[in-house]
Amino acid sequence: MNGQAEFCIFTLAMVAEFGAPLQEARWRYRQLHCEAGLLGQVLYLEAEAAGLRGTGIGCYFDDDCHELLGLQLHGTTSPSLYHFTVGYQLVDVHRRYPDHLALIEGAESAP
Repeated sequence: MNGQAEFCIFTLAMVAEFGAPLQEARWRYRQLHCEAGLLGQVLYLEAEAAGLRGTGIGCYFDDDCHELLGLQLHGTTSPSLYHFTVGYQLVDVHRRYPDHLALIEGAESAP
C-alpha cells in the first residue's frame, strides 16, 4: 500500500470495459483516458474546495485493484485507467522545499 494513500478519506479506481467497445471504435481508448483525466481534475478542484487535498496515484496497483473488484487479473477487458485519493494534507518531512518567496526576493536584490 502507498504510504501516503494509507491515510486518505476515500480512494477510487476508474475502470472501463475495453473489449467490444474498443473493437467497434478504437478511438475510444484515448477518449476513455481523457475522460478519466477530466474526472481527476474535478476531484482535485472539489477536494480543494472542501479543504482537503487530492492526488492521482496512477495505476501502479492494477493487479490488487482487479483482485479486490473480482476482475480477471490477466487478460482482463476492464483495466484500471486511473486511481485517485482524497484526504487531509500530509506533509512529507523527508522532502525539503525551498522558500520560494526568499528566492524571489533574493533575485530582485541581485545586481
